[in-house]
Amino acid sequence: MYVPLYVPPTVKVHTTSQDTYARGASKIVLSSLQLYLIKYYIWQLYIDIFKKLMALIGKIRERTQLLVVIVSLGLLFFIARELIGFNPLSSNKSPIIGKVAGQKITLREFQDQFSNLQHSYFLDYEQAPSEEENALLRNRLWKNIIRDIVYGKLCKQLDLIVTEDELVDMVQGDHIHPDLQASFINPETKEFDKKTLLTYLQNLSQSGQSYQIYWYNLERNLAKSRCQTKFDQLISQSVFVNSLEAQHQFVVNGTSVDLQYLYIPYHTIKDEEVSMKEEMLKTYLQKHADEHQVKESKEIHYVTFPIRASENDQVDFNKELEILKQDFYKTQEDSLFASVHTDSNPALVYLKCTEQDLPTSLNKQKSTLQQRMVIGPLAEGADGYKLYKITKLVAGNPKKYEITVIEKTLTPSDETKESVFKKADDFVHRVANKTQFESQAAADSLRIYSAKVGKEDTQINHLTHVREWVRWVYNEAQVGRVSPMFELSENYVVAVVTGHTKAGLVALDQVRDDIKQKVLDEEKAKIITRKLESISNDPFDSIVTQYGNDVKLFTAQGIKFNTTRLDGIGLAKKTISQAFALEPSQRSKIIAELSGIVLMEVKQRYLPTLPVSWKDKQEEQAKIEASRQSYQVIKALEQLANVQDYRYKYY
Repeated sequence: MYVPLYVPPTVKVHTTSQDTYARGASKIVLSSLQLYLIKYYIWQLYIDIFKKLMALIGKIRERTQLLVVIVSLGLLFFIARELIGFNPLSSNKSPIIGKVAGQKITLREFQDQFSNLQHSYFLDYEQAPSEEENALLRNRLWKNIIRDIVYGKLCKQLDLIVTEDELVDMVQGDHIHPDLQASFINPETKEFDKKTLLTYLQNLSQSGQSYQIYWYNLERNLAKSRCQTKFDQLISQSVFVNSLEAQHQFVVNGTSVDLQYLYIPYHTIKDEEVSMKEEMLKTYLQKHADEHQVKESKEIHYVTFPIRASENDQVDFNKELEILKQDFYKTQEDSLFASVHTDSNPALVYLKCTEQDLPTSLNKQKSTLQQRMVIGPLAEGADGYKLYKITKLVAGNPKKYEITVIEKTLTPSDETKESVFKKADDFVHRVANKTQFESQAAADSLRIYSAKVGKEDTQINHLTHVREWVRWVYNEAQVGRVSPMFELSENYVVAVVTGHTKAGLVALDQVRDDIKQKVLDEEKAKIITRKLESISNDPFDSIVTQYGNDVKLFTAQGIKFNTTRLDGIGLAKKTISQAFALEPSQRSKIIAELSGIVLMEVKQRYLPTLPVSWKDKQEEQAKIEASRQSYQVIKALEQLANVQDYRYKYY
């Protein structure tokens, strides 16, 4: 009998010592006990060291009373700290990196799950994730944790459970999870091979502990996924569309209208005609506060010290390339030699091609190419160079080539890096505030860059690998404080924090120009409306004549309800929505769009032919609503969960 390593909390499973998978689970538990034993022995080691030091202090007490006091206090502080932070017999406190629905998420808990995710990545791709991939994995894990907590609370409240039988069925029964099926594909048939899966399960207890942990986490995630699926199915099955709803949606989607409309842009009124006051800007911002919420950010100025190869580095590099070229020509083991010396992937040093698909760099000199010839070094990219060797040339039409390639990259020498480091270090030690930062940058002819930095940013302007820098900005920096020197992939950087924008309603000065333009447009709309009101019921031709050249007359055919733009106006959602509320020959009220005033009349309405039965339309609409429903419900629940994210402090 298969006993899952992961047992859902709502199910109690009794196992015997002969249950191999249970033994695998026991091994996982023992690993945690072993961890605590290690900590306990370390703790005992601390105590032994302390006793020996105290004995030593006793011997020298008469001569160095002050030293004894200082050392004793230091040791007591050290031991006290260890008692609080590393005592294996008490719970270890880990920083809180977030909260979801009131539930705290610790750094240790997150890191443990992240390590499992990294291990799974390694098993799937046979390589460790890069820094960028780690960032994506952390974000994916965070989203999963939020969903797990939200769904977990829902499933608990609704008494939705995943039984042991269900879990077994998902991993070796008749309804094996698609993710598992994808992991056990027969290379010959390209189909799921259940026998391979069962063999894997039978040998799991003899596999390494890392594989058992991987399987434990997989089962655990499958159980969570099944519970989430049950909730989603409940939501989707609660959706019902009656015949009237189906008819309404069908008519809305199938109806179109022809329009005629007048348009008067706001820019036809000069700014000088509007009386603008500061209070009007403040009032507008408060009235539209929901549209002007901002996340927390910090403003910085920074200078860069690029780590680039010097002229001497280029000279030395050219000499190395010439020696490499001679050795490349002499060797009889082209591929082996290239794989050892190339700076790129060793698996990409060999290629076969014909005369028509030669590498671009060789195409211009293809008439002179001969077997054993080495071409290059040829510059490719900013700092890249290639050596090509014609390993084999077969005459014919077309000619066939076997080519071996060595790629080399010009990099700065240690001396160059040290020189740049000294310049950056000297700059850091000369500045202590924003004023000194700016004056020293001017003295050193350094360009000062500006940036607005968010808590979770992984790039600042064109600079990448900046997470350590961002953590300093949010964990340590204050406005006016100069940073230490940070080493990025190709630059040293030094920054000073110049401003701090807190989350919430944006400050007026930060959006003044935008708010001013919107207030101007509102006031211009009032001016145009007052001028238009008395003649708004006249024929359009008459209105054009009376109002003047600033008004334009347009027509539009076949406008659907989901149309968003109209010729001459641009974005015109208000006008289009009102058009479907009017009858033919009926005129709208004066409409204030984003760019100007509109007066519109429906010329013709086209209705769709109604079907004999609404059953198919009801089912179609129900599927659409069901697909929206689950997504909208979980998004609403996540929003209600009041997620607080402090990961930026540690990653």
